[in-house]
Amino acid sequence: MVPQPENVVVVVAQLAVIVGLALVYLRVVDMPRAVAGVYTLRDIFVMLGLIVVLPLIYLRLPGIVLTVILVVVFSTVITYTVAPLLPRVVPVLVALALVGADVWMASTRADTSIGPGFLALNDLVVAIAAIGVSNLYAQNGMKSRDVAVFAFGLAIYDVIATAWLPIMLEFFTRLLSLPLLPALAWGGRTGGAAIGLGDVLLITLWSVVAAKAFGMRAALVSAATSLSCVVGIFVAMMNGVLDEIVPAMVFLGPLMVVQQVVFRWHYGRDRTMQEMRTSSAVRVAGDPARAELERALETRVALLDATADEYAATWRGEVVATAPTRWAVVHAARAARPDVVPVIVRLVPDTR
Repeated sequence: MVPQPENVVVVVAQLAVIVGLALVYLRVVDMPRAVAGVYTLRDIFVMLGLIVVLPLIYLRLPGIVLTVILVVVFSTVITYTVAPLLPRVVPVLVALALVGADVWMASTRADTSIGPGFLALNDLVVAIAAIGVSNLYAQNGMKSRDVAVFAFGLAIYDVIATAWLPIMLEFFTRLLSLPLLPALAWGGRTGGAAIGLGDVLLITLWSVVAAKAFGMRAALVSAATSLSCVVGIFVAMMNGVLDEIVPAMVFLGPLMVVQQVVFRWHYGRDRTMQEMRTSSAVRVAGDPARAELERALETRVALLDATADEYAATWRGEVVATAPTRWAVVHAARAARPDVVPVIVRLVPDTR
């Protein structure tokens, strides 16, 4: 199956939008801390082990069991992603509505047809999952080194599972008949273009972690490089240079490793989330914000004794607003003092 150019354009455009939204999410939304704590290199090796084992398990599970697993996983991820943006039980309802609609549309479509309605909904589910998971890892301490090791490990696995063994081909062939297709896809079975959820997640994750660790310029370079690589892969497929099933991480993995080495050499060590938040506040307000930040930090000790809220917006030593999340305190500060650009201060230690 050779992908048609119009389908490739749609898939690449969707991927670019996902990466862009993930970067915006990183800047404006503060996700809850993961139960597992800060992600480390040990967690990366555990994840790599699961990626190797899970496709083999899925190929042997009954279809109904595999569907239930996919429903639980995607519902949980979507709920966790939209929870900071919506009140109370609304995130759960949104997740159940999206996943339920995906399952219903998959069950009613013909086995030989994958329509644009199902693909549009499924791509939306994949997009939310990629944005949420990438930010969960980045905001809970994943370093650029960890992503580089993860990408390189996946590149090796992709060669074995896709190029040498038929594991990935059998895996995706089976999943085509089930709901919640783990891929960003557009077009029918003939001429359609698709990129796997794992590739989408790694591209998004690398851009988000680069933004957290080194800044937005590094993130944009990472995103542009990854998207260019994906376009090159599709062009090679359309010209018969590459086969129908391409292990994309074989190309993306080494590219991310090289970028990580260059970024560390150019920028130095990775920033923490707290350092990224503080740096962003200073850049938004301009140079005078440095003095304001010092005044805000002087106020911090008193705030810790006076309130249990996690964030405060300050301006010239005055506390403009407080709230339990950064997203909420920004909106509260805008409502209270729309004429100023306050500094947002986190009121609890943050070592992520």
